[in-house]
This record gives sequence, C-alpha cells and structure tokens, in this order.
Amino acid sequence: MSSPAPDPADAVPESARLYRRRLSRLLLGLLCSWLLMLLPLPWSLLSGIAGVITAVLLVMLVIAAWSDGRPVMAVVTGLVGLPAVLMIVLGSVTGLLFYGPMSELETCRDDALTQQAQDSCKDEVQNSVVSWMEGLTGS
Repeated sequence: MSSPAPDPADAVPESARLYRRRLSRLLLGLLCSWLLMLLPLPWSLLSGIAGVITAVLLVMLVIAAWSDGRPVMAVVTGLVGLPAVLMIVLGSVTGLLFYGPMSELETCRDDALTQQAQDSCKDEVQNSVVSWMEGLTGS
C-alpha cells in the first residue's frame, strides 16, 4: 500500500510562506521595540533604532505584498504597521529631546518613598521643562 498523494490545494505557495516569514520578522521587531521602550533611560532610546529597523521591514513587506499581487494585504499591513512604527520612533525622539528632565524624573522617582515625594518630583520636572523651553525660545 502506498500513501495517498498530497492534495495540491493543501500546499502553501512559496510566496505566502515568504510573506508569513517577513510578517513574523516585522512583528518580532515591533515587540522588541516595545520592550525596549519599557526600559529606563538611556536604554529606552534604543527603541528608536529598533523602530527604524522595523520601519525598513515594514516597507519591504508592503512592497513584497504589492508586487506579489496582494494589494489588500499591502494596504492593511501599511495601515496597521505605520502608526505603530511612527509611535515608537517618535516616542524615542521625544525621549531624546527631553532626556535631561526625564532622567531627573526617573532618578527622583527612584529615590522617592511616598506619593507626596513622587508628586513633588513631577512638579520639579514640569518646572524644569518649562524653564528649558523658555531658554530655547528666549522668553
């Protein structure tokens, strides 16, 4: 007795396998970027680098889906992936711009024991940001 021949309808095309592999890499990049965002400064700034790498993966995936004749998949991937990547990269850029005040806040919160002390840390950082912005604008 021989085994039955595989059904050609069950076989997954190579392009679908390649798309799935690229999508897995994109999701892994997004996950790594998100996890890096959760780390304290300065390590959370690495999420920007991971976000840029993920953006490159996103563009490659959208181009591959479009050229493979799957425009709906390309559009859906772009509409879901682009806001996520932009949020990660812009969050990292914002963290870089406000690195001084944010690191002060993290240090102060680490040393604060009570809620009142944490609230005073927040107030000090807000004042620091306001004075920093006034220094930039010359007001």
